[in-house]
Amino acid sequence: MEKQAIKDWVAERAKPYFGVCLGHQLLADSLGGKVGLSDVGEHGVFNIDIPRNPNPLVAGLSERHKVVQWHMAEVSAASPGAQILGSSEVSPIQVLAVGEHALSTQFHSECGAQSLMTWTQTPGYIDIFEAHKGKGSYEKFLRQAYSAMSEINTTSERLYENLVSATKLVA
Repeated sequence: MEKQAIKDWVAERAKPYFGVCLGHQLLADSLGGKVGLSDVGEHGVFNIDIPRNPNPLVAGLSERHKVVQWHMAEVSAASPGAQILGSSEVSPIQVLAVGEHALSTQFHSECGAQSLMTWTQTPGYIDIFEAHKGKGSYEKFLRQAYSAMSEINTTSERLYENLVSATKLVA
């Protein structure tokens, strides 16, 4: 049901769409791409690369960005007509665009300081994180994330502003 709604919204109606993590995977899958389990996943603060590109959805972004990741599944093949705008060493499809109206990120572009506090208070979250990364790794992740928060926020704000501008959501 969700995938059909996304397909209708993005492919049929060409309406604005911003997908994050699962929303990134659903966009790709609903339009004919492929999603599967990653060999290693990404949990923590990682670099992504956004090569220079004329697509207005990535205008004004430098080529390397620190981002927050939390995923075991990933887009393994982009849907026909989608443009891959960013990658990481682990996941080659980190940022997707469909035209200039749909944008999705594998990384958590919504992540800010408040998100980190919410995740910390979510029962079982730290245990799951440390099961993947080792004992004490969540504290290290928090230090890295808070240290990079200004850059993380700047990247996220630019992506959002670019989508709003490209889709003329605000005149």
